[in-house]
Amino acid sequence: MIEGDFFPGLNLLENEGGLYSVDGKPFTGEAISYYSNKQKGWEIHYRSGQIWGPVKAWYENGEKALEEYYRNGKRNGYFLVWHENGHRRFLGSFKDGKLHGEFIEWHENGKKKSESCYKNGEPYFVDATFDERGFLKSRNFIG
Repeated sequence: MIEGDFFPGLNLLENEGGLYSVDGKPFTGEAISYYSNKQKGWEIHYRSGQIWGPVKAWYENGEKALEEYYRNGKRNGYFLVWHENGHRRFLGSFKDGKLHGEFIEWHENGKKKSESCYKNGEPYFVDATFDERGFLKSRNFIG
């Protein structure tokens, strides 16, 4: 689990509307969390209280855990998630906060687990799953 103190020494409050100072002003800047071993945990950029730009996360062992992009507080663009052993776990993209385009998942051993396509958050076209050796288990055509 990735955790840490995002706002050391800052008087910031996070709510559904975004990130604000205690006097109610929207926060613009970078929020960074660290593990107790001083390893960086998260790096999140804010603009006018909303997550904006790259969001990055690392496991406590220093391996990269997540990279994704936001615009106006919504996921927008590609995202990539890794297993703690360094192998890819998920790859996909968002458009205005909804899955959009190809989505791929991998087993912890690095073999492909599934692939599917999304359009505005809804599955479409094809959905396939693979066993831990990477062999096709099933394929479904959607839409």
